[in-house]
Amino acid sequence: MTPRFDDETERGIARYLAGQCSEEEAFELRSRMAADPDLAEYVAELERTWELADALPRKWSSRAAWETVRDRIEQREQDARSVRDLRLVSPRFALPARSALLRIAAAVVLVVGGGAAWWAISRPRVTVPAPVTFREYATARGERAVTRLPDGTRVLLRPESRLLVPSDFDARERRVQLQGEAYFEVTHDSLRPFTVRARNAVALDLGTRFSVRGYADDPRVQVVVAEGRVALGPTGAPSDSALVLTRGELGRVDSVGTTVVVRGVDLDRYLKWTQGELVFRGTPLREAVTEIGRWYNVEIRLATPAVGDKRLSASFRDESAGEAVRLIAAVLDLTLIQRGQDFVLGPK
Repeated sequence: MTPRFDDETERGIARYLAGQCSEEEAFELRSRMAADPDLAEYVAELERTWELADALPRKWSSRAAWETVRDRIEQREQDARSVRDLRLVSPRFALPARSALLRIAAAVVLVVGGGAAWWAISRPRVTVPAPVTFREYATARGERAVTRLPDGTRVLLRPESRLLVPSDFDARERRVQLQGEAYFEVTHDSLRPFTVRARNAVALDLGTRFSVRGYADDPRVQVVVAEGRVALGPTGAPSDSALVLTRGELGRVDSVGTTVVVRGVDLDRYLKWTQGELVFRGTPLREAVTEIGRWYNVEIRLATPAVGDKRLSASFRDESAGEAVRLIAAVLDLTLIQRGQDFVLGPK
């Protein structure tokens, strides 16, 4: 089945193919392509569709351009059907649906048309940038990992985290994409900034050690600085609008791009995990059990929503998963039901 992407994604793809997106937008799309094979295949097919623009007449007519593109798409669909009839194409690599190609083709016609029509038609043939490949560093639930990037930067990955490092990293600038949480000890280079993108936020190193957190199930991106400075702001915002965080400060960017700073935080609470210890200080139990579940690779459920409101203050280092959960039940006066590696905490 052909994947379906939202209108903003398709407009972004059109700008990418037309060479009209910023480096930031291109990096974001390539990162998504590295993480999503369906998107990568979709863009690859649309790159071939973009070549249809070469067939547009020199005398601009949006109607004629649209008819040309549509006819070429229909011809290619006929060819593809002939191949599929011979069973030489697997469904996974079949052409995108006709409606998807027509949507992007319409976007191409609109990009080429308008005020930029003559530039787009008279310029040399469009050369789509070669896709940037990514090296992936990942941890599963219950795992942590340490790695060094080509520039010497040391990275610690928390459980269930994923770091994408592009093949052109360390050339002009150093950018990485994070899902999950990681602690960075950056080799500073003022001529080549080190940038971490997580969800809808960007953290720029200014000579520092810091953590970045951006799990898929959390609408906020969080940065905590252990040393030095970090500039934090929402993706796409002007660089001079970013907030600069220093040691002991925590910054968060929410789902709508609002940034807040908390000063004088307890660094152990947020960074002790880098030394193999989980620390909770008045943490709502619903948040704590999520962290403990990732850390130990277990499932912990709460019998009622009210149980999740209880606040946990505790630390865990050498305890097993069972010992940790039993301690929580004792400290918060809860009942505990255990079935293998599944735990249920409920009120007494």
